[in-house]
Amino acid sequence: MYGLDKDPSYVKQNIELRRQLVKEIDQINETDWIGESAFVVMNTHKHREALKILEQIHKPTIRNQIYAKSWGDKETFWLSIVLSGKKPFFSSFGMQIVGIRVVYRQLPKKGILSLPWDKTPTRVRSPTTQAPTQRPMEICQRENVLVQYMSTGEWKGKEILYINGEGIERMLFAKPDGIRSLRAQYTYFSLPNVTVGHQFGFCRPLPQCQPFRDKRFDVIVHSLNRRVHLFRSLSNSTN
Repeated sequence: MYGLDKDPSYVKQNIELRRQLVKEIDQINETDWIGESAFVVMNTHKHREALKILEQIHKPTIRNQIYAKSWGDKETFWLSIVLSGKKPFFSSFGMQIVGIRVVYRQLPKKGILSLPWDKTPTRVRSPTTQAPTQRPMEICQRENVLVQYMSTGEWKGKEILYINGEGIERMLFAKPDGIRSLRAQYTYFSLPNVTVGHQFGFCRPLPQCQPFRDKRFDVIVHSLNRRVHLFRSLSNSTN
């Protein structure tokens, strides 16, 4: 980032500045939901330096190292802003989820609860002394589908800005039975919790969620699904 001709004290000062910028990001050490790159807005005139850095860190040798230690492009956008000496802005609500109500099962090892779709011991939830019937009902994310809310203006925390995830992409290419099967995994969505802010993990308490019955979503998905040949044509033309 700095050439050999730069004064060492100047380099040290700028490194400390960037470290301080990272520390100032709310809940940077308490959450895994700090950044999600489905929707990124950047003023290209004010952040020319960040765009140059973004291009540099996506060169194969550097990119592979960063992606091996992070969430990939979910991190590189905001990291490029920090490396340019500016502070990035994140939604104050963090990411929320779209999923289903879960019923925990009791595993052979006493005191261990697991989600119904867990298949290996490595995915077992944290030990607890509660029986499955005593655990608060939760909504857990399915097929990596996320929801983000408006973070500014009169609709702040009230209106959904976007929904994104692997499961939605699968719906676009699925047959009718597949669409219904996938849609059955998205029966609830979580609301932003202004007290908690960013949250860790893939589940939310039932009282923080509402049924997901948005007809606009279903109409758009079915409409795009009927035009799936356009997606395939576009994909083939770019390969």
